Amino acid sequence: MISKNPSTVDLRGVDMPEHLKMATQAVEYAVRQGEITVFTDRDIVMKYLPTEAAKNHLTIKIEFEGDSAWKITISKNNKRKG
Repeated sequence: MISKNPSTVDLRGVDMPEHLKMATQAVEYAVRQGEITVFTDRDIVMKYLPTEAAKNHLTIKIEFEGDSAWKITISKNNKRKG
């Protein structure tokens, strides 16, 4: 869930359709708060999130973590660092 660390959501091991629902909530969080990191072990979510991010004018960075796990960082395009 998104509650323990608001900027990170770990979906590894979460069953569908809850997995996809929480991934969608992560995109909504990035729209409001600026950035979120999602960990997933579902290929479909790894393919779904870039489309949802683009619809919301967000950028996305996908990294393979090994063992069929993906780290996906979703952020606003205009986010400034520093």
